[in-house]
Amino acid sequence: MFEKRFYDAFYETGLDAHLRTVGVDRIIPTGLHTNMCARHTSASAFFRGYDIAVPADCVDAFSEEAHEEGLAYLDEVYDAEIASSKELIEEWTAI
Repeated sequence: MFEKRFYDAFYETGLDAHLRTVGVDRIIPTGLHTNMCARHTSASAFFRGYDIAVPADCVDAFSEEAHEEGLAYLDEVYDAEIASSKELIEEWTAI
């Protein structure tokens, strides 16, 4: 759908325009790496006004330390909700 060329999924991809067209106001970054790609994508989402939720068990990094530091950064700097995938699924099914 959108080819990601850099750490940030929003950078030069058209993702923001697409998400706004379909009414998305919350992003949930997953994949590699917590301290790089998830961080940069979350920064762009934050600056664009999106709510951010990160399932801690659906992101990872080269080390546990980098993973934990990445999660802490997302929480502290971008006010991301850090939860498990199970918690987020339960939240969605309650809507």
